[in-house]
Amino acid sequence: MSDLYPHWTAAEAKASLSAVMDKAGESPQIIDRHGKPAGVVIGWDLYSRHRDELEGTMKNWLKELAAINEREDDMDPIVRSDRPVPDGLDS
Repeated sequence: MSDLYPHWTAAEAKASLSAVMDKAGESPQIIDRHGKPAGVVIGWDLYSRHRDELEGTMKNWLKELAAINEREDDMDPIVRSDRPVPDGLDS
């Protein structure tokens, strides 16, 4: 699916952030690192239309990861005190 959208190397995206953001208003822009997709920039309108779905999905992923961590007990919890937790992601 990622081949349907424009790809930028991390260096290209960094050097051309304004262009990446402009084009993200038209379609998602894939950022590659070491030749593999590492991130995506989407326009605000697209994000706004799908915000609840995206945020719900992220919450589910975090809960699944926490459950795996508890089950496998092989990771120490990471406590971040250097930035606030976004509303709704702390539960």
